[in-house]
Amino acid sequence: MAVLYVCRGCDEVIYIFNRVGQDSFGLPTPSELRGRVSSKCPKCGRELGAPGINDVIIVKRGELRKILKKASGLL
Repeated sequence: MAVLYVCRGCDEVIYIFNRVGQDSFGLPTPSELRGRVSSKCPKCGRELGAPGINDVIIVKRGELRKILKKASGLL
């Protein structure tokens, strides 16, 4: 299951975690990710905050590919 961190301001995909073993640290927490990107969205400069329960969206794998292609052309 992939996990995406997306900016609330511009919908830029900031980080994608595709699978276990992707790197030696595993899935970063929102606070760890903010530290990696200087607490701001690299595209629009919006301050990154902690996600709330309404910010979590679960979709089927096939739907994720469609969303990624439409939003940012990453796949």
